[in-house]
Amino acid sequence: IKSSQNALSEETDLLLSEWVYDLNEKLPVRVDKDTPIESIELLNQCRKKLMDSVAEEGMSANVTQFYLCHWGFTESVVWTKANKGWKIAREPKSKSVTKKDDSKEVEKESDSANMEIDDNVVEEKGEDLDQEEMSQEEKWPIEIVNMLQDTCKYYWQSCLGFECSFPKPSKSYTFPDMSRKESAGLVELLSSRQTLYTSYDFIMSEILMCLDKDAAYLRVKSLKAIRSISSQSPEILEEGRIRTSVVQRIHDTSPSVRDAAVEVIAKYLSQQQDVSYELYGLVSGRIMDTSVSVRKRLVKLLGELYFRFTDIEVKKDIASKLIMRIGDNEVTISQLSLKVTQKILFLPFKEIEKDGNDYFGSSYANATKDRKRCIDSLTGIITGAVAKLDSSVSTRNFALTQIVQKTIDGIDEEPRDWYEKIFQWINDSLFDRLMQLDQELDTTDFINCLATIHSFAKSCPNLLREIQITILQPYLSITEEDDYTIASYVLMIYRDVLPQMKHHGRSSIELLERILLQLLTRCPLDMVSASASCLCVIVSHISHRYNILIKILGSSVAKLRQTREAILHGNVTERTFSGVLKMILLCGLLCQHFEFDKRRQEEPHAMAALDLVYRGNIGILVYDLLKFYTGEDMEELAEQGMTLRTTALQGLGYFYSSYPTFMISEASTQLMDKIFREGTPSLKTKLMHVFQEFLGAEEGRIGKRDEEEKKGKDQRIGIDTLLGNTEEYAELGVNGSLMQRYLPKILECALSDLTELRYPAFDVVSTVIHCGLAHPVLCMPAIVAAETSPDISLRTKAYYMHKYAHDKYGSLLYIQMNEYINKSFQYQRLLFGSGVQGYGKRGGDAKIEAVLSLSYSILKEHKKSRFDFFYALIKPFLFELKLTNPEDIDITFLKYLAENMMMLDFATTNEVLFLVYHIDRLLMTLGADLLSFVQFLKKQGKMGEPEDMSEEDIDISMMEEDVITSSKLSIVLCMIMLLKKLLIELYDIPDQEIREYNPNNTRRPRDVMKDIEMSQTIEWEEEITYFQHNCLDRRTGIQACSKFEYLIMNDATAIVTTDFE
Repeated sequence: IKSSQNALSEETDLLLSEWVYDLNEKLPVRVDKDTPIESIELLNQCRKKLMDSVAEEGMSANVTQFYLCHWGFTESVVWTKANKGWKIAREPKSKSVTKKDDSKEVEKESDSANMEIDDNVVEEKGEDLDQEEMSQEEKWPIEIVNMLQDTCKYYWQSCLGFECSFPKPSKSYTFPDMSRKESAGLVELLSSRQTLYTSYDFIMSEILMCLDKDAAYLRVKSLKAIRSISSQSPEILEEGRIRTSVVQRIHDTSPSVRDAAVEVIAKYLSQQQDVSYELYGLVSGRIMDTSVSVRKRLVKLLGELYFRFTDIEVKKDIASKLIMRIGDNEVTISQLSLKVTQKILFLPFKEIEKDGNDYFGSSYANATKDRKRCIDSLTGIITGAVAKLDSSVSTRNFALTQIVQKTIDGIDEEPRDWYEKIFQWINDSLFDRLMQLDQELDTTDFINCLATIHSFAKSCPNLLREIQITILQPYLSITEEDDYTIASYVLMIYRDVLPQMKHHGRSSIELLERILLQLLTRCPLDMVSASASCLCVIVSHISHRYNILIKILGSSVAKLRQTREAILHGNVTERTFSGVLKMILLCGLLCQHFEFDKRRQEEPHAMAALDLVYRGNIGILVYDLLKFYTGEDMEELAEQGMTLRTTALQGLGYFYSSYPTFMISEASTQLMDKIFREGTPSLKTKLMHVFQEFLGAEEGRIGKRDEEEKKGKDQRIGIDTLLGNTEEYAELGVNGSLMQRYLPKILECALSDLTELRYPAFDVVSTVIHCGLAHPVLCMPAIVAAETSPDISLRTKAYYMHKYAHDKYGSLLYIQMNEYINKSFQYQRLLFGSGVQGYGKRGGDAKIEAVLSLSYSILKEHKKSRFDFFYALIKPFLFELKLTNPEDIDITFLKYLAENMMMLDFATTNEVLFLVYHIDRLLMTLGADLLSFVQFLKKQGKMGEPEDMSEEDIDISMMEEDVITSSKLSIVLCMIMLLKKLLIELYDIPDQEIREYNPNNTRRPRDVMKDIEMSQTIEWEEEITYFQHNCLDRRTGIQACSKFEYLIMNDATAIVTTDFE
C-alpha cells in the first residue's frame, strides 16, 4: 500500500507522466453520497481506458474477466448502499395517493433498477428494509444512483459476453497515447482506489497494537513488520505515532524486542542522507545493553554511521563508544569493536597518503600545511574520544592502549610499518597540540592529549623521541591541583617508555631522578604510587644507582621504627606522625617494584649500603613494620589510629604483590579474619581493593610466566624445570588458596548495603569467576541475589557475570538452585525489611516484572535449567505435616516465591502446566493431610468461631503449637491455590490439558501469552486476612483454615490428578 502511495507521489523517483499525477488528485479515494458525480465518471473512464489498453495488447481473456468481475462487484456493493435509502422510502410512498407524479416516476425507476440488478447482484439477506427512521438527508443523489446502476450493469453484462454500451459521461477526459509504463501507472492509480488500499491506517494501527502486547514474540513480529515496510518506505518512521512506538521498544525488557527495535532504526538510519541526532542519541545509548545481539548490532551500526556524520563531536562520541567495547565480556563483540575502531580511526589516514606530498619525506615535521591539517583533524577525533572515556587516570586510556597493542600484534611486516608510520604522525601531532594547549592554558584538553600519548607510547615506545621526553620534564613541577593529574600521566609515560629506549643521556636521567626525589617529598599520598614506581623502574633498568632506593627505604624504615617505639612507650606527640603515612606507602611500594634481597644476592657490591638498613631479609623487615601499624595498638589512637591502619593495609597490599606467600601467612590471615569480623566498612573496603590489586598482580605474573615459557620452549630444559621451582609454584598457588579461604566473606561484602564496599567486593568476585579461582557454584548465590538489586549498575554487573558463567559451565551452574533463590530473598529482606515483594518495576520502561526475571532470562535458554528453576520455586512449599514445626514455615519467603511465579512471563503451555502439576501433587499430599487435620482440630474444639473470641483467646501466645502449624500451612496452601487459579486464567489453560499433562511424556507444547485485560497480581490482603496486618493470631489463623477448606474443596483438577510416577 505504501509503495503504491509513493509511486503516485510527485516526490517519487519513478517520474510518471503529469496526467497520472493530475488524475491522482481528481479521482475519488472512496465513493459516498458526497462524492461529485464528475469524479465517479472520471473513475469509470480510467477503467474503460485500461480495458481498451488490455484489448490493444491482445492479453489473455482472463485479464479482462478479472477486471470486469472486480469492478462489477465493487460497483454492485456501492450501488446497493446508494440505493438503500430509496428502497426504504418506497413502501410508504406506495400507500400515499397524494404524492406527485415525479416521485412515482422515481419510484418506478428505482423498482426497475432493482429488478434488473436482482439477476446480477446477490443482496445481503436479512436486511431490514422497513427502517422508517432513516432521514431524508441519508439518501444518495438519484443521479449517482442511476449512474452506478448503469455502470454496474455494463460491467456484469460485459463479463457475461453481452453487448452493452459504456455509460456516456457528462464530460469526457482526453487520455494521451500511453506507453506500457504509463499503462502501469494507470493500473497503480486504479489499484490505489481499492478498499484494501484505503485501509492503510487501520492495518498500521493493528501492527502498532501488537507492540503493546505482553508476549515478547508478538512485539518482535510487529517490529519486523515495521522493518519490512520501512525498508521500502523509510518515511513511515517520520510519522509521530510509529516513530514513538518503535523508540519505546528500544528500552523493552525483552532482549529480542530491543534487538528488533534497534534493527528497525538501524535500517532506517542507513537509508537517510541526513541522520537524526535525536535518533542517534537514543540508539547509541544502548551500546551498554545487557543483550549480546543488541550490542553487536550497535557496534556495526555505529561503524556505518561514523562516516555519515560531518559533526566532529558526534564522530568523537561514536569513537568513544566503540573504544569502550574493546573490553566487552563477549569475545565476538570485542573483536568486532577492534575491527570497526581500526576502520574509523586509522584507515582514514590512507586518504592522506594519496595527496602525493611526500617530496620532503613522510614525517609529520616535513609535511605540508594541508597534510598537517588533515593529520591534526583525525588526531583530534582520537583525543576527543579519549576525553569521553572514564576520567580516572588508571582506566581512561586502558581501552585505547589495548586497541593500539592488538592492532600491531601478530601482523605482517608491511602493514606493521604502515601502522607505525601512522602512529608516529599521531604522536607528533599530539605533541604539537600539547604545546599550543600549554600556551592557551587549556588544562582539560592538555590532560586528554597526555592520556592519548600514553596510550600509543605504551604499546609503541619507539614513537617518543628524546626531545619529546625532555619536553615533558617541566610538567613534573607541581604548583596547582591539576598539575598532579598531568604529572601522573608524565610519570606513567616515563615508566612505560624509558626502559624500552636503547640510549639515554646520563645527565638527563640524573636530572630526572632528582626531580622524582623532589616530587616524592612534596606530592600527596595519591601520587606516591606513580612517583615511586617510576623511580624504581629508572633505577632498576637504566641508571642502576641503587643507593637512591636504599636511602629512601632506610629513612622510611627508621621513621617507622621511631614511631613504633613512641606508640609502644606512650610518647606520642603531634610531630610523631608527621610523614608516617607516606613512609608506610613507600615501604610497600619499594618492595613491590624493586627486589632488594634478590639484587643483594646478584650484585652484593652495588647493594652493600643495604646492610646499613638491615642485614637480614628486607621482606620480613618491611612486613613486620607494616603489620604493626594494622594491629591492636592503633585502636588506642582513635581517628589517627584508624587512618594508620587503613594506610598500612594499603601498604601491605603493595607488599603482597611481590611477596605473595606472605599473604597466606598466619599473621596475615589473622589480620584479615579480624577485619572481616570486627573491621569498619572503610577497612573492609580497603581490604577488597587489596584483594583486587593482588589478584591482578598474580594474573599478570602468570601471564608473564606463560610468555616466557613460549619464548623458551625451543631452548634446552634446565634442571629447575624438570624438578620444578617449588618457590615459584608456591607463589602461583597463593591466589587460589586465598580466595577459597575468604570467598564467603567477600560474597557477603558484595551484597552489603554500602555502595563503597559493594562495588569493590563484586569486582573481586568477577575476577574469581573469570580466573577460575573457585568453583562458580560458590559464587552463584551472590550473583543471583545481585541480579535482584534495585541498583541498576550492580544488577548489570551481576548479569554479565552470570551470562559469562552460564556460557562457560552450562547446566552445571544450577546444581544448587534452591540456595540461589534463598540468597536472593535474604538480600531483598536486607534491603526492604518486612516489605519484601517478589515483583517490582525493574525494567527500562517501568514494566512490573518478577524480581528473579533477570536470572530467569539467562537460564531459560536451557530446557533442563528452566524446569529446575520452576521446581526450585515450588519445592519450599513441600512440608511434611507431622514433622513440621511453626518456626519452619516462613510465610514472607513463600509469598516472595509465589509472587515471582505469578509475574514470570511463560511462553508455552508446558511451563504453566509444570507448575500446576506440582501444585496439584502438593495439594494431593500435604493439602489432603492438612484438611483432615484441620477438621480434626475443629472436632476437638480448638478452632471456634472467630467472632466469639475474646482478646485473650486471640493472643498467639495462648495458641497451641498444632493450631499455629495448621494456620501457617493453611496460609501457605491458600497462596499456592490462588496462584494456581491465576495462572490457569491468565494463560487460558483448559482443565482437560491439566488432567492429561504428564511431565514424563514428551508432547509438543503450544505457545501461550498472558491475558493483559486481566489483573496480573493477587491482592493478598483481600484474599487472606492474615496479610492485612501481617500478624498471626487465633482469629486470622482460623480464618485462614476456613479459607483453605473452601478453596481445596472447590479445586477441580487436584482431586482427579493421577500420580504418574
